[in-house]
Amino acid sequence: MFIFNIIFSIFCFVVLRTVFLNIREWNRRRNIINRLPGPKGLPILGNYLEFRGDLKNVFKKMRIYALRNNHHKILRGWMMHFPIIYFFVLMKLRKFSQTQYI
Repeated sequence: MFIFNIIFSIFCFVVLRTVFLNIREWNRRRNIINRLPGPKGLPILGNYLEFRGDLKNVFKKMRIYALRNNHHKILRGWMMHFPIIYFFVLMKLRKFSQTQYI
């Protein structure tokens, strides 16, 4: 019985330590991601209610949000507890004049 208590104690220690380290790592990553610009989300749903729809509408709404708030290169959003990071590549369109060669 004594050996069982020791093994069970070691097992509980390993499980609790693993859970603690995973929670600490998740909080560290979440804090880094929250430093990026983006809309504030709800605790459980994240930004789901703001940007719901098919994939084209989600990107369109995120781009509109980014342009309105002067976030031109990167934007963060949350879907439940998963972070979604959008990178926008804004290409400047150049208008070339059409000339006719004789």
